[in-house]
Amino acid sequence: MAIVTSGRVRTLMGVALAAVTVLVATACTSGGSDAAPELENPTLRVGYIPLIDDAPLFIGQSKGIWKKHGINLEPVALSNDQEVITQLKNGTLDVAIASYVTMFKAAANGTELEIEGEAYQAAKNTIALVNLPDGRSKTLKDVARPTILVSSIEDVDTLTTRSALQTIGVTDINFVVSPFEQMGQQLQDKKADAAWIVEPYLTQAQQILGANILLDTARGATQDFPISGYVSSKKYANENRQKLEQFRKALSESQGLAANPLTVQQVLPEFIKQIDVSTASLVNIGRFPTTLNAIRLQRVANLMDTSNMIPGALQVSKLMPPGYAAS
Repeated sequence: MAIVTSGRVRTLMGVALAAVTVLVATACTSGGSDAAPELENPTLRVGYIPLIDDAPLFIGQSKGIWKKHGINLEPVALSNDQEVITQLKNGTLDVAIASYVTMFKAAANGTELEIEGEAYQAAKNTIALVNLPDGRSKTLKDVARPTILVSSIEDVDTLTTRSALQTIGVTDINFVVSPFEQMGQQLQDKKADAAWIVEPYLTQAQQILGANILLDTARGATQDFPISGYVSSKKYANENRQKLEQFRKALSESQGLAANPLTVQQVLPEFIKQIDVSTASLVNIGRFPTTLNAIRLQRVANLMDTSNMIPGALQVSKLMPPGYAAS
């Protein structure tokens, strides 16, 4: 039986959600003398891959937070992170959510980017290696060279899997790229020892297939690991400082509302159509940082460096907006 699942991870099972358009926002006051500026062009095209990471984007939309800050939010559904980088570079997107692994690889190879905000941080059992009850391996510790299904090579899935498996003494791994919709069948056919899955698809796999968590990959060096953030091209950032400052204010407010798990669970079915209300009510939820912190994000770049995923050390502070580099 196949499952429909995904990851920050990159090829989103052929499902492209329709772009959602909201009404053009007008500037309004947020209390006292703080008034949102009347932006010359209030529209902000924000790319997203339908994942739990995006929840504050839509929570803020439903609560009128983007409008309050003078922004006409235009979410644009995408299928993978490489599409994010391409559309930021060619100007068809203004801002997008992407994994830090994707954006740091692009930055390390010369793409000029700016991080505009943090999106999501892993917590216990939000990213994990799973198998089925009758799978070919009950534990990964005793498998000489486990075969792990991932959506792509050299991304957040393989980075966190390598790190977590090292904590149990496993360093030789056979990664096999598989479309997410085929992972369940491959596990049933005993063609792999485990598959790397993230929430909310992790809960979906447990419900539909009875999947078991073999290893939480948010552990050791990847405990509380930063997963994704909001990024723009440096060119767009330089030309739209006022708009992006309002974006960060609205994002912080929206991320704050996502601290309530129930709020996140309620919004998931609205933009992840494969997830129903029942599944959404059971998902494990990570953290939604309200501040942009270069030191926190440096953990990702450092692990990528020691894992040889980038050609050398990357200083994350150089990707921060003006005034944020020392945070």
